[in-house]
Amino acid sequence: MFDTIDVPGSLSAGANGINSHGQIVGTYSDLSTFHGFLAQMDTVPPVITVSASPDALWPPNGRLVPVTVSGVIADGPGGSHVNEGSAAYAVLDEYGLVQPHGILTLGADGRYIFTLALEASRRGSDHDGRRYTVTVSAEDQAGNRGFTSMVVTVPHSMGK
Repeated sequence: MFDTIDVPGSLSAGANGINSHGQIVGTYSDLSTFHGFLAQMDTVPPVITVSASPDALWPPNGRLVPVTVSGVIADGPGGSHVNEGSAAYAVLDEYGLVQPHGILTLGADGRYIFTLALEASRRGSDHDGRRYTVTVSAEDQAGNRGFTSMVVTVPHSMGK
């Protein structure tokens, strides 16, 4: 992967190496002279939040329940911005039966929202309830991948 080094006000810029702090060390020229610069490499993945409503499916009657998943994907200060084409979600059903996945559309502020249809059923012997793990992931332009997950359950009983 290659990144462009853009030093504001320069006619040309070039990297000479990377110092012990992970900073790019280089020089640039303006109309009058050469100058040195330090640039920080982006090594921080995007920050992702996720929530689901509802996060518990009840009663366990086998019906499909619409679950709205929403959150924000943002690259930190000085980050290289989120690669919108990389924003995606995947659902892992602990029973291996319902496992939707897809890409996300991000708003200008990094917000996303989508609806899943999850089955409100569980095995009678499953005392901790059925767990659907919803994972949202994205990369920034520097290739750093971030992800976060949350769980939607079909509890064994609503009192637990």
